[in-house]
Amino acid sequence: MVIKTNKTFNNKKGFSLIETLAVVSITAFLALGIIFTIRQGQAASALNDAQTVIIRSLEEAQNRALTGIGTQNHGVYIDEKTVTVFEGSTYVTGTGKTFLLPPLTATDQTGKTIIYKRLAGTADANAVITITQALSGAVKKIIVTTAGEITPE
Repeated sequence: MVIKTNKTFNNKKGFSLIETLAVVSITAFLALGIIFTIRQGQAASALNDAQTVIIRSLEEAQNRALTGIGTQNHGVYIDEKTVTVFEGSTYVTGTGKTFLLPPLTATDQTGKTIIYKRLAGTADANAVITITQALSGAVKKIIVTTAGEITPE
């Protein structure tokens, strides 16, 4: 009896190591691209959110001054990571409503106070507030005029 064996290996099934590594490399590259894009979107969103928080705080203080709420002027105290809306002509630590800026964003202000005159809504001084996003380095500005105009840039 003669037993024949098939010594050819041409009918292999499956993928070679090189093919598998190529697919894994392409998948990893695509995943990194997606993650990078998502991070950029998050950074831009955080910067927009920080600008919105500051503008809304300025508008709230101005509206409170215009409507004559309370018996004093109203102001906004801006620090690197927080914004506080308060009543009065000077900020007293621990008073008012404080809002935190989104993570990885900061202003160029350290203890900047903008006061809105009661019943007039005019600001005591011109101000330019610069907000920076730490990861991307992107910058947005808010301009406040003595006439009370608040302009985002």
